Amino acid sequence: MALKVQHVFLFRTFLLLLIQNIYLPFVAPMLVSVFFFLFMRSMVTLSAVVFLTTPQLTVAAVTIMRLDDAGLTSQAAAFSTAVMAVVGLALVGMKGALYLIAKRNSKKSGS
Repeated sequence: MALKVQHVFLFRTFLLLLIQNIYLPFVAPMLVSVFFFLFMRSMVTLSAVVFLTTPQLTVAAVTIMRLDDAGLTSQAAAFSTAVMAVVGLALVGMKGALYLIAKRNSKKSGS
């Protein structure tokens, strides 16, 4: 029985090391990039979000659309610029995360 428990422990350890040292270095940059892509798309999506807003809670893309429909084009443009700035800051954050992941992976492979 003790030998069986030891084999199970070794197998779990092997799986954890396999995931940590083989899969995560390849998958982590992809996960960060996909998260940023989904974040960026959610900032400008109007298709389903229009039906989910309430008077107390609204989404930036819907607010921009309503401002433009009301004839407040300059305010809609200013708000659009703010949304673009948020997406740009998120892009800088993603690039920083990818840099840190690459640096960590190169440090692991170098030693």
